[in-house]
Amino acid sequence: MYKFVLSTDSCCDELKSALLRDDIEYIAMPFITNEENYDNFSNWEEYKHFFDEMRRGMMPTTASLSIGELEEYFEKLVEKYNMDILHFALSSGLSVTYENTCKAAKTVMDRHPNINIYVPDTKAVTQGLNILVQIAKEWRNQGKSAKATNDHILSVAPNVHHWFYITDLFHLKRGGRISTAQAALGSLVKARIVCDVLDNGKLGVYTKTMGTKKAIKCLAGLVLDYGTDLTNQTIYICHTDDALSAELLKTFIVKEVPRAKVIINYIGPVIGSHTGPEAVGVTFIGKPRLSDKTKKKD
Repeated sequence: MYKFVLSTDSCCDELKSALLRDDIEYIAMPFITNEENYDNFSNWEEYKHFFDEMRRGMMPTTASLSIGELEEYFEKLVEKYNMDILHFALSSGLSVTYENTCKAAKTVMDRHPNINIYVPDTKAVTQGLNILVQIAKEWRNQGKSAKATNDHILSVAPNVHHWFYITDLFHLKRGGRISTAQAALGSLVKARIVCDVLDNGKLGVYTKTMGTKKAIKCLAGLVLDYGTDLTNQTIYICHTDDALSAELLKTFIVKEVPRAKVIINYIGPVIGSHTGPEAVGVTFIGKPRLSDKTKKKD
């Protein structure tokens, strides 16, 4: 018997069927194409179809979860389980969803003084968030309390690294990260922009490489540079429909760390709307994350 409800928003980018199988509740994040959609993807074909549509010219946008949606969600969990809740939300540095989640949690707790809702600010996203969800699942299954698990997650989160490269630079341009001229020039010379999620949960541009293979080697090198105890954790590789490059990255990592456990998953439609197709990333636990004051490579 669990001591708390484990919950997340869909930006952990785990198959929703897998979350439900593992008794993990979730609230789906919205994305907008020609209408509002919600990330309830439960098989790889749905992810592939989404990125194929982006290749055909679809330009999706995203929105945060509202306080009202989140209040309704938490109320349903309280009614169903009547126990404490540990909920994981998209990085506070990337969306107001985290702030809205905290406000909704407080309102619901005020209505139900016997219930605690913990919303750790992990400053994580996609498979980095999934790493923490999976750790919390292990602690829940061991009979730990919501508070103990929340405290443990907060101690681990600053060391969860997110490194990825972006192939289609026009999606970075849409987000205001680079100019139109930079996007055009970068695409012409096949530049790959290597980014990370900083310790404040925001996106940082780390360096650039020329070509996909060099970008993949760069990511593998960053795992070795910043990872710790790599054989006793799960390393997650994620991608926006470029399985071949993801497999090549896995090969490079396993060559250097033969006993590493590596899982490959998709990046979902919310984050994928901003990266575009053929982005590849890697998440793992290691040294403290870089800050926005840390010098980046040229």
